[in-house]
Order: sequence, then C-alpha cells, then structure tokens
Amino acid sequence: MAKDRRVNFVFAGSVLLKQPFFRKQVASELRRAWPKAIITPLEQESAWGAVILARDLDYGYDRLQMSQLEEVSKLLEKYCAAILS
Repeated sequence: MAKDRRVNFVFAGSVLLKQPFFRKQVASELRRAWPKAIITPLEQESAWGAVILARDLDYGYDRLQMSQLEEVSKLLEKYCAAILS
C-alpha cells in the first residue's frame, strides 16, 4: 500500500483503548508508515454486535429490558477478557 494514501485504522480492545501510552506508540508507528492515516477508537463495544445480531435474528430482543442488555454486555466483556488473558 502506498505511503501517500489515506488509510483508516480503528482501535478496538482494552489494550489500545485503555492504555494511552501504548496507543500513542502504535499510532505513531502507523503514522510513520502512513502519514495520512486516520486513527479512531471504536465507538461502541464490539459485543454489541452480538446483541444486534440476536435482534435481527428475532431472538426476542424486543422483550429484553435495557438492564438485561447491559448484563449481557458485561458477561460478554468478561468472557472476552478471560479468553485474552
């Protein structure tokens, strides 16, 4: 990929989102390779994709209360953290 092209990077996961020093180092390296790089953090937890998928597959999303959705999100976050540790 040519250095003069604009490249988009989306930072996701706790390593990049919750460790500012490391995030800056990675962003610096990316910008060195692609000076026109656009670097943005993921705006919403990726676990919400599973919730949206469940809704779209009609698994009763409309019957879930917001507190239940937050509970599911927390469980998914713990599960992902366990896998990555």
